[in-house]
Amino acid sequence: MTRFGAGRAGTFKMMLRALLGTAAMLVVLAPARVGIATVGARPPDFTLRGAAGAPWKGTFKLSEYLGKRPVVITFTATWCAPCELEMMALEKERARLESRGLVVVAIAIDDASTAPQVGAMARRLKVQFPVVTDVDSSVTARINPRRTCPFMISVDRSGKIVRESEGWTAEHMKNLPKDLESLVN
Repeated sequence: MTRFGAGRAGTFKMMLRALLGTAAMLVVLAPARVGIATVGARPPDFTLRGAAGAPWKGTFKLSEYLGKRPVVITFTATWCAPCELEMMALEKERARLESRGLVVVAIAIDDASTAPQVGAMARRLKVQFPVVTDVDSSVTARINPRRTCPFMISVDRSGKIVRESEGWTAEHMKNLPKDLESLVN
């Protein structure tokens, strides 16, 4: 019986080594974050409509600002409590830095069942920046395919991503004013 147990353990170890070796090879061969917002890259252009009932009305076209003004793109959702905290902090910074060129846009990743609530959320949070919806996930799939939220991308005046951050913590909140200050300078 001991011999049988040792044999099974040996077989398991061999299988595990083979699996880990295959996984390591896949990591090496995998392309580098294709389609994901990456620091140093230029975000893909997009055009999205404002959320129905939100204070900001219209269609947001990234190409109108990319390479001309600093842009913050944040991914949000009605069911995401940390997103609300981030949006309120971004509204405060937008009001302070908009005259220096800062553009903020929130992309709601809500699906068709919750998208009608996005405008009400924007009104409740009193955000004046564009809050747009991506119900079919076409933009989210290209920039934030893991559908993480909050997920914030900072793009400088030249059109390059200079910072990305995931989640919302006390550290994010503390650093946001100086991070955005450096973005507009």
